Amino acid sequence: MSKTGLLLLGTFFVACGGGGGGSSSSTPSIGEETAIDRIENYASGRGSAPTVADYTAAGVSGVTEDNLDEVNNLIAGLTAEEVDTQAEIQVLINGLGIASSDTRDKFKMTIEGDKFRVPVFATVDYNYNIDCNGDGINEAVNLHDAYTCRYAENTRHQIHIEGTFPQIFFGTSSSLTRNKLRSIDNWGTTVWLNMNRAFLYCVNLHVVAADTPNLSHATSTAYMFSGASSMDEDISAWDVSNIEDFQGMFANATSFNQDIGEWNVSSAKKMSGMFDTAISFNKNLSGWDVSHTTHMLYMFKDAQAFNQSLGAWNIGNVRGLDHMLDNSGLSTANYNSTLIGWSNLLSLQNNLILGASGLSHGVAGSLGATAYESLTNRVEDGGHAWTINDAGT
Repeated sequence: MSKTGLLLLGTFFVACGGGGGGSSSSTPSIGEETAIDRIENYASGRGSAPTVADYTAAGVSGVTEDNLDEVNNLIAGLTAEEVDTQAEIQVLINGLGIASSDTRDKFKMTIEGDKFRVPVFATVDYNYNIDCNGDGINEAVNLHDAYTCRYAENTRHQIHIEGTFPQIFFGTSSSLTRNKLRSIDNWGTTVWLNMNRAFLYCVNLHVVAADTPNLSHATSTAYMFSGASSMDEDISAWDVSNIEDFQGMFANATSFNQDIGEWNVSSAKKMSGMFDTAISFNKNLSGWDVSHTTHMLYMFKDAQAFNQSLGAWNIGNVRGLDHMLDNSGLSTANYNSTLIGWSNLLSLQNNLILGASGLSHGVAGSLGATAYESLTNRVEDGGHAWTINDAGT
């Protein structure tokens, strides 16, 4: 679409530059909150049909004059509660699959601000093109380093990236930059090489993309969503079968509570801190194959809502369980079930320290107490010489 066409839709002209850059002015659009109110009212049957400009002002991408009727037909069949945030509306739009074929291949993210520096990792090779406002016109091409998009208005903008862009890295970004990231709208065909600290402490992030990231060449998602305290979208379809390092992936992701029990984590070696202080998470992970995992330190520490048995896990290769379950939400029944399952494994490391502060195992003579004794008894007495730091019976 041309710049002139975008003006007719009420969007902004932008001029972006890697260094100083310039900008051009335009007539300000309605506010995001007002635009979302209009969409809510239409869903409730109280207002007129939203326009393309309304969706644009609401921070929603992908709506054009060509698909507006289809979008509004969808909205009309919903309730106001289902469309009262930008993230909810964007998920619905993405689900329609109406993005043009030439943009579905691109990595897309929505930011909010009058400038935004795209974060890259210093030692990775890049060669990418960037469209700072999703209008189909690249502001820069063949980039090998970070790039700063600059805008005339301090509003939401969707950035499109194509080409070789194998890693996004907010790990060393300032809090100001992190806070500007609002959503991942499309993963595209990018082959990601590393997701380590990709969205570290991006507290306003929502993952509304209808597609999934290509992680076939990545081995780490360590701290990927650590501190991303707003993120709670469905990522159950992700293929993480190649990932070896899950350390801290959802640490302090305090809203996250999605079902990822079907993930293939059979390549996992490191899971320490994966759900540390993920205070909302409570999904069944009993089907995970963790037979190659060696480290689970702090894995569910302070995950206060987590109340699931892990007794089906084969932890025979695990060498570190320190603080794993400290102050987690396991009931006595699920904690006992975990101990019983582990004590029955044919192969188990000796002399481990299991952190389970605040948890209670079964009373003397119970199956839980028997499992506790089997794990803590001396090796020469048929035990595993574990030290279990829990609350006792």
